Order: sequence, then structure tokens, then C-alpha cells
Amino acid sequence: MMERQYTLVEIIRDPRMLVCEASEMTRDGHYYLYRYNGTEGKFYRATVPSGAASTHFQVLETTDKIPLGGWHVVVSGELSKSRLHVVTKKRRHSAGSDDAKGQTFRNSMR
Repeated sequence: MMERQYTLVEIIRDPRMLVCEASEMTRDGHYYLYRYNGTEGKFYRATVPSGAASTHFQVLETTDKIPLGGWHVVVSGELSKSRLHVVTKKRRHSAGSDDAKGQTFRNSMR
């Protein structure tokens, strides 16, 4: 049984498709492997070597071309409802608060 293929629009709109891949053979004989990472929202491309060398993916620019169809789901799942975020600076406390004096510990993630 053949694996279902998706279009470019389907893989971008469906949040359950976390990682998708497509391949393409050019007229010049170059074989390219494309990857879409749904969690990052980025497309990657790798030239598939003919020997035992490993495949290295590079991020595509907005002007690069990608296949419109033939995408296969490699990793699927549900995105976490509570996404992690980077804290860039410490929170300031007032001089009179208990936290500033170091007397209490409060979990801010409640």
C-alpha cells in the first residue's frame, strides 16, 4: 500500500504534521530532498550524495523553489498547548517585598 502524499498547502495548514519530506530529481540529474519543520515553520533542502556521505539540510530562503506536491509525513503528533518561552531579563521586585529580602520563594508558573 502506498503512503499518502500531501500538497504544500495541506502540510502548512495542518498542525499535526510536524515534519514532512518531499524529493525531486532535476533534469541535470541532481536529487534533492526537501523537509518542512512545522514546529519552526521553516523549509530545508539537501542535495543527496551518491556515496556514503551524510545528508546536510540547509534552510531555504524565501525566493527558493519547493515542490507543490508529493509531501510525506515523517513525524506527526499534537503540538503542546503550553509552549515554552525564553525569558530575556529578570523580573524586578520592589524593595519592600518578601522576595527582594530573600525570605520566600514563589512559583511564578502557577
